[in-house]
Amino acid sequence: MNPHWEKCPYFVYKMLFDLKKPSHPTRGVPTAINCLSTLLKEPVVRSSFVQADGVKLLVPLICPASTQQSIQ
Repeated sequence: MNPHWEKCPYFVYKMLFDLKKPSHPTRGVPTAINCLSTLLKEPVVRSSFVQADGVKLLVPLICPASTQQSIQ
C-alpha cells in the first residue's frame, strides 16, 4: 500500500467538515464534493468515508427532498 494513503482519512474528514460548515460560502461545498469524487475512487478512502457517516451528508446534496424521506 502506498504510504500516502495513511493521510487519506484526514482528507476525508476535512472534506466532510467542509460539507457541514463550508470554508467559503459559494465554493466550499462544490470543492469538497469534487475532492470526494476523486478520493472515493480508492477502496481505502471509501471505508473511511463510510465510517465517518459521510453518506448521510451526501444524500441531501444528491437526492431531491421527496426521495430523501423514502431513504430514511
